[in-house]
Amino acid sequence: MLFWLLDRIFSRDAPFRRTREGGAIRPSRLVITETLLLAMFLISGAGYYLQRVGDNIIAIGVLMTAIVMILIALFMTGEENEVSWSSEGMTGPGFLPFLPGLTKQVFLGWNEIRRTGETALHMRYVEGDCGRRIYWHRFYPGHGALEEALKDKRQDLFNDIGF
Repeated sequence: MLFWLLDRIFSRDAPFRRTREGGAIRPSRLVITETLLLAMFLISGAGYYLQRVGDNIIAIGVLMTAIVMILIALFMTGEENEVSWSSEGMTGPGFLPFLPGLTKQVFLGWNEIRRTGETALHMRYVEGDCGRRIYWHRFYPGHGALEEALKDKRQDLFNDIGF
């Protein structure tokens, strides 16, 4: 229910940059902040649990989870996770976002795009002729504007299932 609500809110938000011909979206700063706060809460809880109960295995597991959350939140702030569109096409992360060093910006012209889809992690994507993809998430504020632009330019991609 929470994810559905966030999806509805972020789809209606405006992109962080809007031009006459296009715009750009990026990961939500609100989600990044909440992830960091939750990670700090987990670190505090692990310390308290370790002090009171003394179970190292559970405390280490919680700490590792918190560290992964912090790393993901920090990687979400990079410019390589930005998705932009213009009259020529789309530019965005060509590998799953949030993976440092593996995420590179890819450009796909509107006519190069062959299909749309969604991964098991709910990352949406468009795929080009030679298998190159551009990914974004429903938690990118303004993703509705991007998807509307995609529908305007390539209505044929949405006849079957679309997003």
